[in-house]
Amino acid sequence: MGRSLKFAIHKTKRGKKTLYRIWLPARFSASGKITALYYETRDEAARDQMMLRDRFSQGELSDNNVLAPTQIREAKDAYGLLKDSGLGLSLLDAVKIGIEQQKARMVGLSVNELMTKYRDVVSADRGWSVKYEGNWRHYSSRFVEVFGGRNVADLEAHDIRVWLADSFKSATYFNSALGVLSPAFTWAVKQGIISKSPWSQIEKRKIVSSDGVDVFTVEEVKRLLASCRSYKDEEGHPMAAEDGHVEAIYKLDCTDALLPFAVLLFAGIRPEEFQKLTWDHVLLDEGFINVPPSIAKTREVRHVAIKDNLRRFFEAVPESDRKGLLRPTNWVRKAKIVRKAAGLQNRSDAARHSFASYSLAIDPNIDRLREDMGHAKGSDMLFKHYRAAVSKQAAEEYWQIGLEEM
Repeated sequence: MGRSLKFAIHKTKRGKKTLYRIWLPARFSASGKITALYYETRDEAARDQMMLRDRFSQGELSDNNVLAPTQIREAKDAYGLLKDSGLGLSLLDAVKIGIEQQKARMVGLSVNELMTKYRDVVSADRGWSVKYEGNWRHYSSRFVEVFGGRNVADLEAHDIRVWLADSFKSATYFNSALGVLSPAFTWAVKQGIISKSPWSQIEKRKIVSSDGVDVFTVEEVKRLLASCRSYKDEEGHPMAAEDGHVEAIYKLDCTDALLPFAVLLFAGIRPEEFQKLTWDHVLLDEGFINVPPSIAKTREVRHVAIKDNLRRFFEAVPESDRKGLLRPTNWVRKAKIVRKAAGLQNRSDAARHSFASYSLAIDPNIDRLREDMGHAKGSDMLFKHYRAAVSKQAAEEYWQIGLEEM
């Protein structure tokens, strides 16, 4: 083992105060540097001298494992703070988290930068659908509006949980936001940007049957359809900024959004399916809309019955204009304007839910409804979620909504 170390005690002065010092070689010091251990009494110094000699002689002193008294006091203080916090973390875990957070701060990545980087890298690789990309834009813009300027390492689960609860009262949308946004932070962990995602501590909310169905009222449907008008002027424009300015891209005539909304409301077509439908798929004489496998989400053909009120919307379009896609130019933008004007934004699934609920209230033939909506045979989703969601009287009013009320 070589010659023994004496860990000699030296008497010294600090101002008027007498102290006792032991020099600790750099190879044993936790700091990696030669360290002076100071004591107020010779007895304290002698006690540690004996301990150091014993550990050295027994080979228990390893590289960088001896703490100075100040380091011991700091460790005790840190443990006290950790205990008072009630976090249930060990001192080692807390230090690891602190180190990772400091590393992330040194990277200097803001939440806004993370969200942008994640979208740019992942959206193409994973082939985001139009619907998913729309959900990402919606939820991430609201998230960045609140947290965008924060360092990603400083974001805590409590802050996110409060924001989710305040922003999304419905468990359905709470869980949707959680599902869309949390993968960005899981990705950040895999990239070594952060050690742990704050989203991992947030659990989905339980959805009860009444909470899971977002259905438009009859009054809301009428308001939505009545909002399909021209918005070329800035006055009273739903997309106007606080100073009244409206971006040119939102100065649109949205009267041609009326038929698309009617199809979504009264045929229950999925929004992503509607994007691809053409007039060739509308068979008025046969009385149904043909949704081929190339368009259907389930990749199975289905024929959706054209109800009497929807037929009137179709027939109002001049025959010379019945060609090409059903969706008008700038449909996504127009739909956004109309929903905002009606005060019904962020309810993209409500039209399909309304179709199912009002259909079942009038006609209990659930197999027919499954076929119209493209649900698997034997699925009990419709029965569980839409049965008794609306009254029969409301359903009768719903299926009477037509052009004459616009």
